Amino acid sequence: MDIAKNKKAQESPGLRTHLVKHNLREASHAVRLYQDAGFKSMEAFTTALESRIETMEETRIAIVRLEDCQRTLSVAKEYAENFLATQDIYKQYKKSKDPEKFLRSHETEILIHETAKNQLKAMDYPEVPHPKKIEKEMAVLESGDNRHSESGEKSQSESSNKNQSPGLCLLN
Repeated sequence: MDIAKNKKAQESPGLRTHLVKHNLREASHAVRLYQDAGFKSMEAFTTALESRIETMEETRIAIVRLEDCQRTLSVAKEYAENFLATQDIYKQYKKSKDPEKFLRSHETEILIHETAKNQLKAMDYPEVPHPKKIEKEMAVLESGDNRHSESGEKSQSESSNKNQSPGLCLLN
């Protein structure tokens, strides 16, 4: 208890004495806990505490990054599914002798196809990946088996693979 900031403790000598004793008991108890935990000094405890806080912050950052990657992959999977579902109609549109007429009758599917392709390109997919490939990457992220560097860089052999997911979601 902070006696200096407690108005009642300043006004009442009895309460002040009680709080001083309480604070001393709490401090004594804390020192015993430090010693029982194997700390020789308050500095050793502070150093260990700061280390744990740093580790906790790194873990929190990794969790946030993982959640962001899962969201990104989920969206990419949806775009890939839409692209594949409309691929046949899009091919027919490109081969059509009257593309305007075909476009009017299949405008929604063609727009979905083109939007999905453009969105995946914007997400750094050089080509449209198969949804199963994205599911596998999601499973790798969920399992915690992330063998890639924290910065998201891939080895040269991996980066040369087409249909490779963007490096943003590959964690350490």
